[in-house]
Amino acid sequence: WYAAPVGALNYSDNCVEITVHPGGEAGAPVRVSVRPPNPLVEIVNRCRTGRGRDPVLHHPPGTFRYVVSGRCRKEWAFPPVAFPDPGLLFAASFRNVLAQEGIVLNGTVRRERVRLDAGTLPSRLTVVARWRTPIGDVLKRIGKNSQNLFAECLLKRTGYAFAKAAGDPRPVGSWSNGQRAVQSVLAAAGVDPKGFSIADGSGLSRTNACTPRQLVELLVWMRRRPGGPMFLESLSVNGVDGSLKRHLQDAAGMVHAKTGTMRGVRTLAGYVGPAGRPRYAFAVLFNGYKGGSGPYRKLQDRFCRVLIDALPDAHSSE
Repeated sequence: WYAAPVGALNYSDNCVEITVHPGGEAGAPVRVSVRPPNPLVEIVNRCRTGRGRDPVLHHPPGTFRYVVSGRCRKEWAFPPVAFPDPGLLFAASFRNVLAQEGIVLNGTVRRERVRLDAGTLPSRLTVVARWRTPIGDVLKRIGKNSQNLFAECLLKRTGYAFAKAAGDPRPVGSWSNGQRAVQSVLAAAGVDPKGFSIADGSGLSRTNACTPRQLVELLVWMRRRPGGPMFLESLSVNGVDGSLKRHLQDAAGMVHAKTGTMRGVRTLAGYVGPAGRPRYAFAVLFNGYKGGSGPYRKLQDRFCRVLIDALPDAHSSE
């Protein structure tokens, strides 16, 4: 999933899964399988059967080439690795499925502009079906599972809606429109934008920046919005699910929050309180530390514990 590209057509998390299988005897080349099967992936197999260094996968950025090296004694599955062109990945995989069903297509898979200058489809094309996922389901995948690809897509989709609402004759889902949409939300929430910066939807860019105060003010504002309950349901719940499942298990259900973790970064922001009745909004952000994140996770848990212990009686009024 890491740094998977964003496309208008996304497929298989915009990744391929590569697995190596040992050959018949020591020194023999391994067999390499790819999911989803498609002819675009170019495998360079330098991996051999036997003892030695574990298999290694190298993917030169922007290419369809995947180099496998090392030694393999038993089946070895690499984590999903990004594919640079999601649309082509879908088209090639779809063609492969059609061929398996006896439907053979001539020619090559290629990318071609279809939409007219006005942004509409030509009359010769017919839309046969539409699939729409409720936004609440999308938010849960992002919030509870930290699905970075969905977060990136949502920023662009939000940018499209923002540009369309602003009267843009040709609205597009771009990074810049998405960034403007976020800035407009900050303004509506009355959040001081000083020092705030957003470069992407997932938070992986190290040029993203915000303060704990900005996050808390936004969380308080969001809780009062009509979409507040939906947003709350999208967050991980301590001791229950998502990235907080193993946190504060003896006080399960009292923290609804989103985690953020990179090298030297450990963040947590959300709400503390009984399910459906959050009392406190909080944000704890650690940056620039050396070594593992374990001590900072414990500090975040201790912070949440203080807020939980400070909660008034659950039966008191809001």
